Order: sequence, then structure tokens, then C-alpha cells
Amino acid sequence: MRTIKRKIFAASLVALALIGGAAAHSAQQKAADPNGADGYAYWIKDYHGKVAVFQSGNDRPEEILDCPLDSLPQEEIRRVKEGIPVSDEVELQNLIEAFD
Repeated sequence: MRTIKRKIFAASLVALALIGGAAAHSAQQKAADPNGADGYAYWIKDYHGKVAVFQSGNDRPEEILDCPLDSLPQEEIRRVKEGIPVSDEVELQNLIEAFD
């Protein structure tokens, strides 16, 4: 079951990269405004070794998922450590489901 979830998560990440563009993501992430003016509603990031959801502009997680970072494939670990931008609630729920 965990393998299926990892594949779904990986597919979600690929879709995000295709839609948003990997280069645009890097540029926007580096220029992200700490007050949430970066254009994203949420970010999925590492929080003490677990995957967590942060509302844009906040440094405290809204939700900490029961998904240890070290249980993910290396590419997903890298993406979570960099921060995955999330545009809206629908996209957020899809990504959370992939981690559960």
C-alpha cells in the first residue's frame, strides 16, 4: 500500500512540475515573500523530519502529517526540503492524500 502511495505522490510531483514549470518554481521560491505575497496559499515542507503543511507566510505548520521524511524516495525528500508550493485547497488535499 505504501508503494502505491509513493507512486501517486511521485506522479503528483511530476504533474506539479509540468504545470508550474520547474524553473519558475525555483525562481519564485527564492524570491518568496515571508508575508505570503509569493502567490501560493500553502507550502509543503519538512518539519522536524516529518512532512508538514504551512500556510504561506507562516513559519508554524498548519498540519503535521504522519509521514516521516525518510520514508519517501530521495527525489521527494529533496522536493519537500526545498518546499512544494500549493496554489489552493484542492491541490493541497490531493497532495495530503498522497502522503497518507
